[in-house]
Amino acid sequence: MKGENKSTVCVKDEENLYSNYDGLPTEAEFDKSVETYQTTFLGKLIPIMRCELPLISLIILCYGCIVFTYTFMKDFRNVITETVLNKQANNWFKLIVFFTLIYITGYTERLNERYTISNGIKVYVLHSCGFLFILSMLVLAKDYFWFQSGWAEFITIGSTFSLRGLDFLGTVLLMVNHFVLSIYFVACEAIGSLLMTTLYIGFLGSIIPFKVFKRYLRVLILSINVFSIFTGYFVKKALQNIVNSKQKDYTYVYVGVLWICIGLFGLIYFLLTFIKKEAAKPLYIEEVKSNKSVNMLTKQAKKDKGGMGLTATLRSCINSKLLTSLAILCFSYNFSSFINQTNAECCYEAYYDFLVMNPSQNVKNVVVEKSLLINSFRSMVSNSISLCVIWIMLSPLFNRMFNKLGVLGFSICQPIFSELAAISMLIWATNNLNQIDDVKPAFNFSLPFSFTSNILMECNFAAFFDAAIKITKFAFYDFYVEYIYASIEVSKRSRYKNIVNSVFGKGGQTLGAVVFLLLEMCGMGSKTRQVLPIVFVMISIISIIAIFCCFYLNKIYKEADKNNKFITDDPFFNKSQ
Repeated sequence: MKGENKSTVCVKDEENLYSNYDGLPTEAEFDKSVETYQTTFLGKLIPIMRCELPLISLIILCYGCIVFTYTFMKDFRNVITETVLNKQANNWFKLIVFFTLIYITGYTERLNERYTISNGIKVYVLHSCGFLFILSMLVLAKDYFWFQSGWAEFITIGSTFSLRGLDFLGTVLLMVNHFVLSIYFVACEAIGSLLMTTLYIGFLGSIIPFKVFKRYLRVLILSINVFSIFTGYFVKKALQNIVNSKQKDYTYVYVGVLWICIGLFGLIYFLLTFIKKEAAKPLYIEEVKSNKSVNMLTKQAKKDKGGMGLTATLRSCINSKLLTSLAILCFSYNFSSFINQTNAECCYEAYYDFLVMNPSQNVKNVVVEKSLLINSFRSMVSNSISLCVIWIMLSPLFNRMFNKLGVLGFSICQPIFSELAAISMLIWATNNLNQIDDVKPAFNFSLPFSFTSNILMECNFAAFFDAAIKITKFAFYDFYVEYIYASIEVSKRSRYKNIVNSVFGKGGQTLGAVVFLLLEMCGMGSKTRQVLPIVFVMISIISIIAIFCCFYLNKIYKEADKNNKFITDDPFFNKSQ
């Protein structure tokens, strides 16, 4: 009798639940309306249904805040190396950021295991707010208690400690000063990077079915680049005001940036909450019946506990051709992009030095500020990237291109442009170093031909390929790689994405930094452009390997898509054989 009463109550509760969603279409009706809408001109550009507008608006707004926060922190961190530390410190910081990201990635994995993926990101945002607040207090203490108007500067300059034989304390205080600034630099790179590249997309994938989410991808990539243009313009103006102010005290910059980011992180936290609530609303009646499916996927994603250390990561790569292929492609992009961007920065500096020696070559016949000249090239590259990606995303032919070319056509663009960029860097640097600086590249490398030197053209070519490589990433890589991740088993998806983006993504940049540091230490060249012959060989080898990975990913993705199954994740060595 009790069992019958309980069964009757469950049936009534289910009927009441469905009655609340009487206006919802069936899944077949909804899919048909989506297909019909996508045949229209507007549907080809922005394939978003009217009922999805509240959710996609929140997603775009939150992503915009994340992009703005990360770009804001990343661009302002350069103030540290330009005002306090030397330029070579950037390469050392890449090493520190790499190992810091490995630790933070492992920390976020533990958060996901404890709170689930959809809640782990919110805990990460709260912890980031607390860390940034503590860091801002350290910066204030450093400048107003230790240095500037504080007692530490008085002790360092005066003879109070030296008369008492306590000179070593001055060195300790300087070490503490640089230690705080180093933490600031690392925090500005690591915290926002992980949130933007891995955690947020993982969060969306855990609460939104992929067949719905894949329609959002173009809109998301489009919104990222719109916000990037706005952020680039804002940061450019801010840097101009800082440089023009001619002040030596940058405390207001350091602390101001941190407090602005704390406010933005608070906004991101609330937006994540609203997104989760909005995503829980069903689009069709069948979703009501499987309302717990997303939570089940989230729980399943916690089963794969392989660890995030270097040893565990390498072991995972050996056991997965899929993970290794994704890792190599990400590594290839980050390595070549870092090399090309570093070379471009050196070209801009060489152009500034050239203008100092030849002021008549300046268009305005006046030598501009070095930081403003470099920032003008940076802004040009950033705006070009954003505008090109926006144009590609808005093109009605974009989906047709992906359906025609597939993963292979989109993925192979990056290694090809990386190789073209390496060839361009080598030719221009070798020619201009010989004629302008009278310096030989590493191993006395020389071209079999020569042409008129032009440092400005070298800057323009470096900027062009810097933009081209990044366009292949933002327009093509970010798009097709989400399709691949969606075809990976749920239990492995989050961990694979963390390994690829955090370990191998930053690992590519770290290797570039290590290469420049080692070559300069070995006396191969005091300038980045001098060691390009060696770098060219490295980029060529990595690009060739990446092309093979493109063919492999295209093959296994086609098989999975054809059979409507997850990608077969084969190891390199079959233990059964």
